[in-house]
Amino acid sequence: MDENLDSCRCEGSLVKGNKSADIIYSAQKNYSAEFIVKVDNVRTLIDVL
Repeated sequence: MDENLDSCRCEGSLVKGNKSADIIYSAQKNYSAEFIVKVDNVRTLIDVL
């Protein structure tokens, strides 16, 4: 992560057949982060230590 940034965010999608997953990762300068996976529009938050 660039030292001049307060946060970063990455988004991506995976598609296989008729299933899709959206992946969102965000991190803050204070090292808190969250990792979200959405499969068929059901959101799951995975805590990142």
